[in-house]
Amino acid sequence: MNTTSRPQGIGPDAEEALFRRVVCGVDPPPESREAVRPGHALQGDRGVLTIISVLDTALAAQAGWTGASATSSLKDDAELALGTAELEAPGATSRLIEGRPDQVLVAE
Repeated sequence: MNTTSRPQGIGPDAEEALFRRVVCGVDPPPESREAVRPGHALQGDRGVLTIISVLDTALAAQAGWTGASATSSLKDDAELALGTAELEAPGATSRLIEGRPDQVLVAE
């Protein structure tokens, strides 16, 4: 009797490759980094975890004449989020990308 359940047409090789590449998006609130630990575990020994923080400069543009200061603050917050997330997943790759979070994460 086989107790392993997998979708029809997916063999062990495909199942092993399923989590070779894991992408986790993080932002400043500590709760956003909760996905990093399970992501790190899912990648296994041969996988790659990429931690991404997205700098949404459109938010800073809404700040008007203080936009440059807002952009700098958002960038500092994003870099801090990445640094903290990296502590949860040694060996992970991290990137700060400018754009809309939904578009950037889907593209990754």
